[in-house]
Amino acid sequence: MNIKKIYFLLIVLQPPGAGRFELNASERVALLQVAVQCLYTGGDAVLEAQHLYNALSGAPVVFNHEVLCGEEKSVEQRHHTATGPSMSKILLVPNPARDAVRVLVPDAASDVSIRVELIDQRGRMQRNILLSNGMPVSLDGLLPGLYFCRVTLPDNRVQTLKLVVLR
Repeated sequence: MNIKKIYFLLIVLQPPGAGRFELNASERVALLQVAVQCLYTGGDAVLEAQHLYNALSGAPVVFNHEVLCGEEKSVEQRHHTATGPSMSKILLVPNPARDAVRVLVPDAASDVSIRVELIDQRGRMQRNILLSNGMPVSLDGLLPGLYFCRVTLPDNRVQTLKLVVLR
């Protein structure tokens, strides 16, 4: 979903809460993917997407920018850390997920132990488990919405990914 469509939807929704407009599931996920980006890198598009998401959802979501943007680093430091050559590409499959998600570290052996923490938007730890590469993480008991999946590798490198839980 691009910024032009977000602005168009905001105009259609004025005044907010008119209740005549709905997004299909894929549009809702696309909107949420924009809304959960770091404000420092996404700018106004992120704020508009958050506003639109809250206008469309029955229960407003609080988007915690400290959690969304990670540690207090400059934009350049965050970009360098996330894209550096030593950082593995960790995958969450499937994402969005309903019942379980697998955490895959492609360049690690299947018997390597990784720590997986699922954190809700308010910063509360929902899961904290140690498992082997590729093993499923149950999502039972989690409410639908956005979660942050913090993965710690055996060499203590940490990567945080966004996970959308559906019901």
